[in-house]
Amino acid sequence: MLNFIARASFSLSVVLIAGAIGLVFAGISMTGEAVAINAVSMGDNFFSPQSITVPAGSAIEWRNDGVLPHTSTANGGSWDSGLVLKGKTFSQPFAAAGTFTYNCAVHPEMVGTVVVEAGAQPTPTSAPATAPPATTPPTTANPRPAAPVQAPPAAPLANNLPVGGGPPLGDNWLQGAIILAVLGGVMAAVGAGTLTLAVRGEGGRPV
Repeated sequence: MLNFIARASFSLSVVLIAGAIGLVFAGISMTGEAVAINAVSMGDNFFSPQSITVPAGSAIEWRNDGVLPHTSTANGGSWDSGLVLKGKTFSQPFAAAGTFTYNCAVHPEMVGTVVVEAGAQPTPTSAPATAPPATTPPTTANPRPAAPVQAPPAAPLANNLPVGGGPPLGDNWLQGAIILAVLGGVMAAVGAGTLTLAVRGEGGRPV
């Protein structure tokens, strides 16, 4: 019986730890911002397309589809890929609008252009018309004082949460992974302790 409990504890600990690892990788893959990537092929002595137009916030990926090594080097020195060997790639993001020319440092006859367009600007909205100033009615002599308005009693603050619980949960993938890992460690410790008891019991020593 103890052997069965030990094996079950070890199996459950493996499942929990694997789930924690999977949750961590899933959380990492969901973080970060996606960047649109546009491809430019590096041939032997040419870029294809030679000129490419992308919106601001995109990235260009150069891929060496030729045989010789090439580079993507900005004429102004704002980026330099270094040698890109056959089948390898190099990516460069473009955050600001502008026209950027580049070449291959190994083959100067290889030239290209990146045109980065600015994003659409929001359309300005017209200001609302101002209302004419309100006129105050003429006051009469000896006005009758208004009766005091009594505010209703304030409702008690306790038990004012909506039915079903409190505030919504946030992105707690990391906390969940930690909990799974801790539970996996606890189950592994339980399995180890149970297995020790089983071995000592089989050896004839008191449990």
